[in-house]
Amino acid sequence: MLTLRQADSNPARGSGRLSFDLPRAADVRLRLFDVRGREARTLFSGHRKAGSHHLAWSTEGLPAGLYLAQLSLDSGERATLKVVIERAEAGPWVAGALSLA
Repeated sequence: MLTLRQADSNPARGSGRLSFDLPRAADVRLRLFDVRGREARTLFSGHRKAGSHHLAWSTEGLPAGLYLAQLSLDSGERATLKVVIERAEAGPWVAGALSLA
């Protein structure tokens, strides 16, 4: 079953982590949309094996507010999760920093 979940506290401040489980290998896109449905950022796009995956991402450059994280597979399957971003205190985050484990 395709699942998408928050891997750490929500709201995100400065950085966030999302986790997802894939029932089979697939081409994956994980995008962040604002409340008006506009794509705010692509967090990941590429091929992943079946299993559990974790994604760390930076909130740098994104206004505080409510967002929807959408995980979509090449088969058309989708999973969506509400994400709240709060204004971060000054910190060591790098704009656009992304890591996938």
